[in-house]
Amino acid sequence: MKRLTLIGVLVCFVACTPTIDVDQNVEPKRYKFVSCLSELVDKTIIYDSSYRTIDFPCGDIPDNIGVCADVVVRAFENIDVCLQQEIYNYRKSRNLSIDTNIDHRRVRNLGPYFESKGWEVHVTKNELEPGDIIWWKINGSDHIGIVYHNGKMLHNEGRGQSVDIKPDHYRIYRVFRINA
Repeated sequence: MKRLTLIGVLVCFVACTPTIDVDQNVEPKRYKFVSCLSELVDKTIIYDSSYRTIDFPCGDIPDNIGVCADVVVRAFENIDVCLQQEIYNYRKSRNLSIDTNIDHRRVRNLGPYFESKGWEVHVTKNELEPGDIIWWKINGSDHIGIVYHNGKMLHNEGRGQSVDIKPDHYRIYRVFRINA
């Protein structure tokens, strides 16, 4: 019975693991970043942008709530990168104001940090790859999401962490591609 269960688990893993166009040997962190995106899809997550006190370093809000930036924060947690700590270090090194409870949950803070890592790419919508992080401008507001395996976007704008729009659904402001 144990052998049958193991075979079933392996078949499900192979069948459920999306095809990833990233060389795991050349870019192991990017490969893991992309391959773990499916773990973040959860339409039951409640959109809640309220200010919360969060443990530091590497604290998180309750996992049943979040905003668009929390999708990105959680994607980085999957590759053992604590954006809360990273954004804190980035802002501190530039003598910017610091609030460890919220800074990493603001799109306007994530973008400059990603740019400082050399991750901004200038690509057309046809050149987007799974794992690319897109920053949109929507009527003056910021929104962020991650290109999913099927070419749609993993994001949260009030319908949970879902994959439901195309990258150019909104005006693309900037695109980032991790190359770690």
